[in-house]
Amino acid sequence: MAKFKIAEQYARQLELSDYERGWIECESQKALDEYRKDMLPKGEEDFWHGFQLGDRMFDINIWSEQGERPLPFTIYCSVYECQKSGDNWTTDTSKYTSLWRIENDNT
Repeated sequence: MAKFKIAEQYARQLELSDYERGWIECESQKALDEYRKDMLPKGEEDFWHGFQLGDRMFDINIWSEQGERPLPFTIYCSVYECQKSGDNWTTDTSKYTSLWRIENDNT
């Protein structure tokens, strides 16, 4: 069974309300499901999931420490804030929060 740990030590780097944090954690679970279903079987080590919440835009990044078999390996999740750039959004990698990691994942 995988261990699920919240990475609180980085939680202050990106300012989030409790509401935003809760919503982002739910979105991160959707992204994790998609990563496990669609990306890991293809050998992908990195997955991005963007979404807008109110007037803010976020990118969730899920990646594995060891994307190749053999299992188990560790999966990490961080969220980045995006900045409006014309008609598009750009990920601001200076504003992020590490949400969680799953150690010894056997997916």
